[in-house]
Amino acid sequence: MINTNENESIIKADAFRAILFATSYPGSIEKFLEINKPKQISTSSASILSTMCDHTSTIYIGKSLDTKSLRDWVAFHTNSKIVDKKFANFAIGTFHDMLPLTEFSRGSDEFPDRSCTLIIETPFKSDNVSISGPGIKGSKDIYLPHANKISDVNNSFPLGIDFYFTNKSNFFCIPRSIKIKKKG
Repeated sequence: MINTNENESIIKADAFRAILFATSYPGSIEKFLEINKPKQISTSSASILSTMCDHTSTIYIGKSLDTKSLRDWVAFHTNSKIVDKKFANFAIGTFHDMLPLTEFSRGSDEFPDRSCTLIIETPFKSDNVSISGPGIKGSKDIYLPHANKISDVNNSFPLGIDFYFTNKSNFFCIPRSIKIKKKG
């Protein structure tokens, strides 16, 4: 029998592996193990936050998700500070919550890694774009909400925003280095 501490360690290791794989192979759908989380966010969003954020992180919570229970969960599981968009290095919400994307940091020429990472709660639908870039052999067809807005904010690599799209326990990553082309 696995004790609680061992089970938690397995879940955290699995979450780290899934995030690493999804970031290395953009557009590939990964899956997290179930965890305790507030009802308004998905397992995948909660797993990304609890794996990637700590006391040095700043998080923006989109208006559609911003509740006391989520703020309490973020405080307990990450010890991160909740901030306005322009100060966030992580953000969680629906795509609508994140607009306009230009309010988030895209990094600077000296520190492009100081950009914001967006965790977007969204349904997964039929493929509408083709993506290419590091970690993709040739190109890959995927569904990407508001692809033109993502391309616009990421058009001057190495500056840009990294995106994680989440749905239930599934998620995929679109790093700022990825090129997006509409299908058809």
